[in-house]
Amino acid sequence: MWLEYGIRKDKKRIHISQVPRGRTGLRCPYCDRYLIAKKGKIIRHHFVMMA
Repeated sequence: MWLEYGIRKDKKRIHISQVPRGRTGLRCPYCDRYLIAKKGKIIRHHFVMMA
């Protein structure tokens, strides 16, 4: 599953294209963990959960 949206503190959905790569202040809409934006040249841009 490629996670393309994160949730801000005000519950607004933010698309991966609206944030720079790296750590974000966004949370996962499913498990509420913080997200990291992955923006490489080969694989489609997506979020991953921080450990």
